[in-house]
Amino acid sequence: MHTATFFITTARSGTQWVYETLRNLYSDVLVAEHEPIRYSYAPKQCLRNPAALSALRTQPAIRRHLDNIHETVRERDYVEVGFPAFAAAPLLWDEFGERLRLVQLVRHPVRVAASIVTHRWFDPGQRSDIQADIAVAPTDPGVRLNHYAERWADMTAFEKALFYWAEVHLYGLEVQDRFVAVPFTRITFEDMLTREETRRSFTHFLGLPYRSEWNEAPGRKIDDYHGQTGSRLNLGEVRTMPEIARLAAHFGYDFDVISQRELQRRYHDHAWGNRLAMLREQIEQTIPSGDAFVLIDNQDLGIYDALSGRRVLPFLQRDGEYWGPPINSQQAIAELEDLRGSGVRWVVVAWPAFWWLDRYGEFARDLDERHRCCRSSPHGVIYRLLERS
Repeated sequence: MHTATFFITTARSGTQWVYETLRNLYSDVLVAEHEPIRYSYAPKQCLRNPAALSALRTQPAIRRHLDNIHETVRERDYVEVGFPAFAAAPLLWDEFGERLRLVQLVRHPVRVAASIVTHRWFDPGQRSDIQADIAVAPTDPGVRLNHYAERWADMTAFEKALFYWAEVHLYGLEVQDRFVAVPFTRITFEDMLTREETRRSFTHFLGLPYRSEWNEAPGRKIDDYHGQTGSRLNLGEVRTMPEIARLAAHFGYDFDVISQRELQRRYHDHAWGNRLAMLREQIEQTIPSGDAFVLIDNQDLGIYDALSGRRVLPFLQRDGEYWGPPINSQQAIAELEDLRGSGVRWVVVAWPAFWWLDRYGEFARDLDERHRCCRSSPHGVIYRLLERS
């Protein structure tokens, strides 16, 4: 019998690394996907909400996706890696029954929360997609730590991200106890990187042979995103959230292994404001007022809709909303060409997304060889899109 495996985990917990490793090592025996329907699982609405889960199951996009998985498991195992499905365990049990497998993937809460802050999840007016469907809040009916509602408005983005981490993993513990018939395993991302025993246990859980290439996987760089934030991160805020500290200890995490200095060095950009001001000035000097431009910035800069009379387009996008980075260079090239065909003539690659130029090498070469680089600085690169010859 072929199985369908899903993950209970947070964002920024190594899912991309897990997915890429499974895809590279086991494409001959299983189908692995990474967040194939993005945020459509809507965990913010569906957490501990049977009615919302029942309604979700009938939505056309969800229904098509589940039906496709049923087709897949007729011939191969299926593994869906990613964080949006964390609240869907009851739906998945009803759908797949004895085929279902669940993995709880945990990463140190401080690193998860700090990384989420760099993605602007909780900044006012930004990441509306995340805030609408993913980022649980203490006023949501399905949460456990609802007493934080009293001070939610005054909590920092770092504290809110720690809250999100706790809610996801409290639910993971609950699912393990509640769905005793479902094969369940819990692993930490840190152990996956450092312990061969954990990698062997994980592959055994999936019913896969352990392949020697696993030993090379920890050294393989998958996620090139190394965002930083202009906001100060205060490690002491963890001490004001005792539930998070206890839960972290339950998973074997010690807050003392991360220093305030390390946290600031990795995640805080002391020159953020100055760099943003200089990039804005360069855009205004280069792109004519009234023109639209594509902004590649991981949604980090907080420049949305318009900039001094210039329309700003996120990339990738769906219906004007940010959709995340491309799967590969071919997707990036194709979608940029569609935008060029609709009249867009400018692309700005901002410094938080410079990793794109390494990760998507063919896309970078296409920009350099087929279009005109009008401005390049440590803050951003501005391209003028040209007609295809």
